[in-house]
Amino acid sequence: MKTPEQKAADEALEQAIRQCLEAYGVFEDSELVMTEFVCAVEGQSWDEDGNSITDVGLLFRGGQMKHSTAIGLVIQASDMLRHGEQSE
Repeated sequence: MKTPEQKAADEALEQAIRQCLEAYGVFEDSELVMTEFVCAVEGQSWDEDGNSITDVGLLFRGGQMKHSTAIGLVIQASDMLRHGEQSE
Protein backbone atom coordinates (compact mmCIF):
# COMPACT_ATOMS: atom_id res chain seq x y z
CA MET A 1 0.00 0.00 0.00
CA LYS A 2 1.36 3.40 -0.98
CA THR A 3 1.44 6.32 1.39
CA PRO A 4 -0.25 9.57 0.39
CA GLU A 5 3.24 11.06 0.01
CA GLN A 6 4.26 8.31 -2.42
CA LYS A 7 1.08 8.76 -4.46
CA ALA A 8 1.65 12.53 -4.63
CA ALA A 9 5.30 12.03 -5.59
CA ASP A 10 4.35 9.56 -8.35
CA GLU A 11 1.84 12.06 -9.78
CA ALA A 12 4.31 14.96 -9.55
CA LEU A 13 7.06 12.95 -11.28
CA GLU A 14 4.75 11.92 -14.12
CA GLN A 15 3.59 15.51 -14.59
CA ALA A 16 7.21 16.75 -14.60
CA ILE A 17 8.16 14.17 -17.24
CA ARG A 18 5.18 15.14 -19.39
CA GLN A 19 6.19 18.81 -19.06
CA CYS A 20 9.79 18.00 -20.05
CA LEU A 21 8.66 15.94 -23.05
CA GLU A 22 6.60 18.88 -24.26
CA ALA A 23 9.23 21.53 -23.50
CA TYR A 24 12.01 19.61 -25.27
CA GLY A 25 9.83 18.53 -28.18
CA VAL A 26 10.22 14.82 -27.57
CA PHE A 27 7.60 12.91 -29.59
CA GLU A 28 6.32 16.22 -31.03
CA ASP A 29 6.15 14.89 -34.60
CA SER A 30 4.13 11.83 -33.75
CA GLU A 31 0.96 10.65 -32.11
CA LEU A 32 2.87 8.72 -29.44
CA VAL A 33 1.47 8.68 -25.93
CA MET A 34 3.77 8.10 -22.98
CA THR A 35 2.98 4.66 -21.55
CA GLU A 36 5.93 3.93 -19.23
CA PHE A 37 9.08 5.55 -17.91
CA VAL A 38 12.22 4.71 -16.00
CA CYS A 39 14.22 7.49 -14.36
CA ALA A 40 17.81 6.72 -13.48
CA VAL A 41 19.21 8.97 -10.76
CA GLU A 42 22.87 9.14 -9.74
CA GLY A 43 23.88 10.14 -6.24
CA GLN A 44 27.33 10.76 -4.84
CA SER A 45 28.78 10.93 -1.36
CA TRP A 46 32.22 10.72 0.19
CA ASP A 47 33.64 8.46 2.86
CA GLU A 48 35.79 9.62 5.78
CA ASP A 49 38.93 9.31 3.61
CA GLY A 50 37.47 11.56 0.92
CA ASN A 51 36.84 8.73 -1.53
CA SER A 52 33.89 9.19 -3.82
CA ILE A 53 30.99 6.77 -3.49
CA THR A 54 28.49 6.69 -6.36
CA ASP A 55 25.10 5.01 -6.33
CA VAL A 56 22.24 4.79 -8.80
CA GLY A 57 18.54 4.72 -8.00
CA LEU A 58 15.65 3.87 -10.31
CA LEU A 59 12.17 5.38 -10.32
CA PHE A 60 9.31 3.87 -12.30
CA ARG A 61 5.96 5.17 -13.49
CA GLY A 62 3.55 4.56 -10.64
CA GLY A 63 6.40 3.36 -8.42
CA GLN A 64 6.76 -0.09 -9.94
CA MET A 65 7.21 -1.87 -13.23
CA LYS A 66 7.70 -5.41 -14.51
CA HIS A 67 11.42 -6.14 -14.65
CA SER A 68 11.18 -7.21 -18.28
CA THR A 69 9.65 -3.85 -19.23
CA ALA A 70 12.22 -1.87 -17.23
CA ILE A 71 15.12 -3.83 -18.73
CA GLY A 72 13.72 -3.32 -22.23
CA LEU A 73 13.43 0.44 -21.73
CA VAL A 74 16.93 0.72 -20.28
CA ILE A 75 18.43 -1.34 -23.13
CA GLN A 76 16.60 0.75 -25.75
CA ALA A 77 17.73 4.00 -24.10
CA SER A 78 21.30 2.70 -23.87
CA ASP A 79 21.29 1.80 -27.58
CA MET A 80 19.93 5.24 -28.46
CA LEU A 81 22.64 6.99 -26.42
CA ARG A 82 25.39 4.87 -27.98
CA HIS A 83 24.18 5.75 -31.47
CA GLY A 84 23.63 9.44 -30.75
CA GLU A 85 19.85 9.33 -31.19
CA GLN A 86 17.56 11.63 -29.22
CA SER A 87 14.26 9.83 -29.68
CA GLU A 88 12.51 7.72 -32.26
